[in-house]
Amino acid sequence: MSGHDGKRGYIQHLAVAPEHRQSGIATKLLSHCIAALKAKGIIKSHIHVLSNNEEAKRYWESRGWSQRTDIEVFSFINGDDNNT
Repeated sequence: MSGHDGKRGYIQHLAVAPEHRQSGIATKLLSHCIAALKAKGIIKSHIHVLSNNEEAKRYWESRGWSQRTDIEVFSFINGDDNNT
């Protein structure tokens, strides 16, 4: 799933079940998302990755994505469900 705010693209919830990894599914999904964003004029995109998810970090780095160290994420819970 991807979207944008008019300036930056966001890739969200790109996940492949372990038994289907290494078959190109994520790469095809990512390519489709990036192409659709580019068609809208969005050339820079972001993805959130949990800091302890080493496999995901390796995946994104192997696709040319760079880890940012100049920003931090803040969250707000507006209700009773932490949605963790």
